[in-house]
Amino acid sequence: MTEQTLTPVTSIANTDAERILEEARAAHERFLIKQQDPDLERAIECYVDAIKASPTLSESYYRLASLLLIKGQITVEGALEQCKTAVSLEPSNPNAHIYTGYFHCLNGDLKEAEKEFSLAISGSGINSARPRLFLSKVLLNRIQANSSSGTPL
Repeated sequence: MTEQTLTPVTSIANTDAERILEEARAAHERFLIKQQDPDLERAIECYVDAIKASPTLSESYYRLASLLLIKGQITVEGALEQCKTAVSLEPSNPNAHIYTGYFHCLNGDLKEAEKEFSLAISGSGINSARPRLFLSKVLLNRIQANSSSGTPL
């Protein structure tokens, strides 16, 4: 046998995980558009399967957390734990920081949200418009809260 015909087991597992992850993304997108439970269930199932196939794919963790939170199966704290796993697996992934920041916002922790959105901006380079929008919303909320309470910035 030649080297070219041998495929490492990890390569097969990663290819399978990527295929499952792609199916999860498609079901997730369908759910966001149509808001139908079968798509939500399918996306959750596929994200769980992707984690089983390759526990090092950070995207599966934060996307699964968002869907489980929508479904009421985890709390915001549980979603944050999933995001911490994603960030630990891929610290430079801007989306992991965006989701973490979003969940911090839901939890009322705007300082941590600001920190996460800033990390997402620094990891996004030229494509930093989305995390910048999130950060600007957090900063605006802080300014509005401070001005209504009379607290200086």
